[in-house]
Amino acid sequence: MRNHGRGQPEPRRAGLTLIELLAVMFILAILVALVVGVGRYVIDDANKRKTQQTLTVLKEAAQSYHDAASPKAYPDGNGDDPSAAQIFSALTSPEDSPRVQAAMERIRRLPEDAMETGGSANVFLDAWGRKIRYDKDGGFGGRPVFISAGSDGDFDTDDDIRSD
Repeated sequence: MRNHGRGQPEPRRAGLTLIELLAVMFILAILVALVVGVGRYVIDDANKRKTQQTLTVLKEAAQSYHDAASPKAYPDGNGDDPSAAQIFSALTSPEDSPRVQAAMERIRRLPEDAMETGGSANVFLDAWGRKIRYDKDGGFGGRPVFISAGSDGDFDTDDDIRSD
């Protein structure tokens, strides 16, 4: 309290000044931006890891399919539509085939959201809910490869996730 020479001190006002309020709002805005940025990074990283796990299981299923019977062969799946529908069909039906039985042992480890069944096509999906591509001989050494478009949903960019 200040005394201005009249005997009575001037009462001090409670509260924040406009400058103080603006400073607090600025600090809060920075904190929110940091939390949102880190949150997006964490979610994207989790989706990448989940997709990589799905691709690993699919690669193991294709290898089991290859190893289960003679002659040794990977499932077909190239062509105009290198989609998950072709490989899904090759790896899951008919189940009485020794190749498919071997592949299904692996595929059963996939989470439910990694497969879309019913509708017009049965497909394998990445963590973003997009179709996974398959190329019978497009991987390293001419081996099969499963490919996710990654977070941007566009194949042939630097964020594609591959099983090889």
